[in-house]
Amino acid sequence: MDDVKLLELIETNANEGMKQLINQYSGIVYTVIKNRIGSVCGSLEIEDLTADVFSEFYISLKNYNCEKSSIKSYLCAIANHRATDVYNRYARNLGDVSLDDENVWIQIKDEKNVEKDIMSKEQQKEIL
Repeated sequence: MDDVKLLELIETNANEGMKQLINQYSGIVYTVIKNRIGSVCGSLEIEDLTADVFSEFYISLKNYNCEKSSIKSYLCAIANHRATDVYNRYARNLGDVSLDDENVWIQIKDEKNVEKDIMSKEQQKEIL
């Protein structure tokens, strides 16, 4: 369905119009969000954010101008902005770790043997 007909449907029957909008564009909106935050979020958060994009579109429908952009590009812009906000929030909170939380302790594989390194350095000094 083209943009003009879709907008008319949303104006006359909001439920059917939004169903059609979601059916038509949910795949691309989901993909935009997943490509942006898929590395830091799970699929449930991506689905929630996808739903939020369509809600935001409906709420800001009066601001949409079909002469400036297509519905597809408008939805993708909303999705990109929302995903960027979520990504930045995760990035800011990434460094905030409580040392009291036992679940955050990470086992680091120690590939160096300190004793062996000291012995090697001592042997190098003796040789020199």
